[in-house]
Amino acid sequence: MCLTQARLHSVCFLNQELCVRLVWLLIAFPLLESALMIYSKNSGHCVDHADRTVHRLGSRWRNSDCQICQCLHTIVACRNSYSTPQVYPDDCIAVFERDNCRYRLQKKSNPMVECQKWRGT
Repeated sequence: MCLTQARLHSVCFLNQELCVRLVWLLIAFPLLESALMIYSKNSGHCVDHADRTVHRLGSRWRNSDCQICQCLHTIVACRNSYSTPQVYPDDCIAVFERDNCRYRLQKKSNPMVECQKWRGT
């Protein structure tokens, strides 16, 4: 089960214990301006939703979707490990480099020239 902020209210209404855990998670697991995905788990370990790798309780890892995940008591919490460029010069284009989990801004006219100034989330 993946929870979004839109569904958080209905989850809190239906399951107050889960809601308390989610609120604690939002405080304890910093978002760093990134999306947060929460997946339920039902055993003494966590399975990464992207890679299907098994992780022990309390562990943290980065998966192949460039997300930093943490195996908590009843859930797996993942957030993006990168910022997404939002504001940058019109003559630049954002290119995602999956091998190092970051966006690179480069000139449209010359991909070898990197743009320096941008604001991201």
